[in-house]
Amino acid sequence: MRNKLLVVVLASLLICNLVFAVSQSSRNSRKKPARRIAKAKITDKTFAMAPQVILDSSKSADALFANATIDEMFFSPALTNDTLYAWLLKWESQNTSISIIKRTLDAANLTAKGDDITIETDIKSKIIPVGKAGLGYMGFPTLKDSGKNTPDNLYFTILAGAADANTKPNDVKITDNNDKTLGFYIVDVLFQDNKFFVLFAHFNKTSEVELGIYLQGVKADDGSLLYDKLVEVVTFNNPAGTSSAVCGFDNATNADKIYILYKEYDTRATFQASVALADGKIEEPVELKDDTRDVMYFPAAVISADTVFGLALAKQTFRSEHDMSFALGVYYNGETDTLKTLALKTPKGYQAPMIRSFNYDKGFTIIAQFSGENDSHLVIKNFKSDGTAVAAQKTIGYTRGSMLFFVDASGALWAAYHDFEETSGEAQKTYLGKLLA
Repeated sequence: MRNKLLVVVLASLLICNLVFAVSQSSRNSRKKPARRIAKAKITDKTFAMAPQVILDSSKSADALFANATIDEMFFSPALTNDTLYAWLLKWESQNTSISIIKRTLDAANLTAKGDDITIETDIKSKIIPVGKAGLGYMGFPTLKDSGKNTPDNLYFTILAGAADANTKPNDVKITDNNDKTLGFYIVDVLFQDNKFFVLFAHFNKTSEVELGIYLQGVKADDGSLLYDKLVEVVTFNNPAGTSSAVCGFDNATNADKIYILYKEYDTRATFQASVALADGKIEEPVELKDDTRDVMYFPAAVISADTVFGLALAKQTFRSEHDMSFALGVYYNGETDTLKTLALKTPKGYQAPMIRSFNYDKGFTIIAQFSGENDSHLVIKNFKSDGTAVAAQKTIGYTRGSMLFFVDASGALWAAYHDFEETSGEAQKTYLGKLLA
């Protein structure tokens, strides 16, 4: 029973790290008759600006976004807080080039500024590209080879938010791999100070063993690499999916380091590692917690704000085969002796949440997505920099899909989600709202 529970927890915690978000079979089902539409239930009063429909697949004005799956779309902020961007990365197969669709939005009323545009590229990818937002830029990782029976290499594509239809994206090679047995998956992509930081893992494609975690930075303006060689954060031999790595900055707007949390399968220990942004120097990993017979720990999130940062661990305690409790603990500001409980209440009928953190006035905001049998329950709660709650947690809503969050140039937090057809994953309506002003 314990092993089954472990699999469930790992699956929950790894959702945010998957770049293979949409299966090929889902894409092939696009032309099947529509079955059931999954509609989100949102608590409007939780939002500073209530969500509204910004894309509707039934309208001719939104034709360029027609048939888009929910995993193909994302949003990014402009360099000024009066403008936002909606994006669609159109990918059909590894043999066809990626097309990029962009809509410019007026942040005041969420109406379109000008016409939607299509940016054609010659970029191909063996994996479905998942977009990442940066202030004034967007980016996405791709995986390529140079021909039949040649090694895979990881690339990262960057495009300015102000791009027009004639703009050519920067397509940057991240790895210089010569080993055909080596594969890659993305842990996360972070953005700060006009730089994207790509954290990824190596794995053996035959044994499916995870071999280590690596980092590279890319300058958004010219596509040049930040470090002369890949930063090797840590090496290990973990079975697929057991590292559970998460990462984040030690400051929301002026970071010195990226912190990485990961788990070692053999020792059942959770570790922290850190990389100095200026030169890629790695500090010796620090062991945070060991599992015991009755208590297990998993990386949950790196809390990143202007006044505090924290390393969050999920803690599961087994009282009996059918009695299990869940809690979140945080190490604040580099201290590793005391794991302080983060006061989040698990809604009845839901379990282990996926955690995101954002900057908040004199503290930080936590968004928790609790998984349930039929949907996910999303909540938000604000904390002071010492981890004490500012107010009770609030329900954002319930959804069967994902919800995307991003911060604009003024620091406001936005949320986007979809009503979608469950079989194909095609978005029917897309909503955008300002969660925190």
